[in-house]
Amino acid sequence: MAIYNRLSTLDGMVAFGVMDTSTFVLCEADDENHNHLFFECSYSFRIWSTMTAKCNVNWHKLNWNHLVNWLATQLTGSSLAVTICKLVFTCSIYCIWLERNCRIFQATKSNEVAIISRSKELVRYRVMSITNFKADLTNNWFLKKWSLPASVIKSGNYL
Repeated sequence: MAIYNRLSTLDGMVAFGVMDTSTFVLCEADDENHNHLFFECSYSFRIWSTMTAKCNVNWHKLNWNHLVNWLATQLTGSSLAVTICKLVFTCSIYCIWLERNCRIFQATKSNEVAIISRSKELVRYRVMSITNFKADLTNNWFLKKWSLPASVIKSGNYL
């Protein structure tokens, strides 16, 4: 849903008369729309900055459509690096959206550190369930950066 800009953001809910205000609950500064939710919000920006630093990329300067296009065209293959970058994108989106919903519907709050930690755990756990990555310098960098066990690299394929 997120990729197709189909999430029920507050700007749309206000337009349909479901909500009274579209002030974004994470930063409480601007109106919530799809691009603000994931990229323009200071709260989301801090999450993206931390997560993308662990991938050695700088996505948060792109808008939503450009990022989705970049991911689709540039992140190809099945290397550990590509897998982690894709997972960083999806897990960060999921955790930001989950936090937004918790604040709206459950009146609970988590700080950025908790959201970052949850995103990192999701990425790590998913990667640790895959054990067929080739050993190369880039994958080894990701292995160390994410504190992943060597078992995710194919047996007998270590550098």
